[in-house]
Amino acid sequence: MPPIPSVASTIQPTPPVGHCVPPDTPHSVCNSIPEWHYTVAFATGKAELWLKDTVYPRQMVHQQVKRLTAVVVEALGVREGDHCLLFPTRLLADECRSFIEAHATPASCEVCCVTEIAHAPPPHQIFAVLFTADLSKVMKFYAFTGSAISSRLAELCMLRLAGELRPTLGLPPHGSYFSEYYSRHSPLKSAEDAKRVIRRRFSGTLEDGVNIRGVPGASPNDVYLFSTGMQAIWRTHQLLHATVGSGTGSKKVAHVNLLYGESYKFLELKTSAGYYFFTDETLDALEALLATGTPESPAILGLYTDFPGKPPPPHGRHETASRAC
Repeated sequence: MPPIPSVASTIQPTPPVGHCVPPDTPHSVCNSIPEWHYTVAFATGKAELWLKDTVYPRQMVHQQVKRLTAVVVEALGVREGDHCLLFPTRLLADECRSFIEAHATPASCEVCCVTEIAHAPPPHQIFAVLFTADLSKVMKFYAFTGSAISSRLAELCMLRLAGELRPTLGLPPHGSYFSEYYSRHSPLKSAEDAKRVIRRRFSGTLEDGVNIRGVPGASPNDVYLFSTGMQAIWRTHQLLHATVGSGTGSKKVAHVNLLYGESYKFLELKTSAGYYFFTDETLDALEALLATGTPESPAILGLYTDFPGKPPPPHGRHETASRAC
């Protein structure tokens, strides 16, 4: 029997500042930020000075996406000083253009299909938004919506541009700390199979139809998947405003204990009706607000919270929060 490695030998040292966590994972969304002043720099938009390898995708443009963007910019002959962002659908690109026209004027802006230039694998499409607006203003849309192309799609495009047509994705190199994990947990080859597994897990539905979460009638078909968490939040807001909120003008949404800033900061834009913010200590005020509405004209457009990612609210409150959702 081979010797059991000591605890010390299995501990992975902290990566150098700015490098990805875990190490050698090119699509990781975490970086080593060992000291507080690096965290401050990250929060104040100065992280690009020291972030390496990869990055949380909405805060900065991933290196793979930058490389593909450079290919597109060169092919289109984009003028020096103009900017380009890439999106996976025409809808998202058009939304970016609308955002620029509403919040970053004066500026010129156009949308181009660059699927062939990027050599995107079927059935993917890629659209470029070319603009002259202040990049820092437009990056708010990038951060608020989580809608840009993924680093994995960008990597696939770069591989195809180099003549590699196999659907290979960047993984930790063989022999690195996490390479064995990825060799034992290989990704599903079918996107539809992967989505089916994710939907079943979220709904709590087993193969035989039994729901382990105790929610009668819940099924995988009740689960809608989005590419990022912020895209899910952004898209549901758009859906609510276009349906429940249609014609209501200034109706707001309510947020309960949702402390991640960007999940509600975009509601402070001048084109938004705004939001209410409640905590565990102000749920009575939320109940009072909800009581002012009717089924035909609810008091709020929707209720957002980070449940169940945190402990459930006190007994007696859960029913109210669930009903409001």
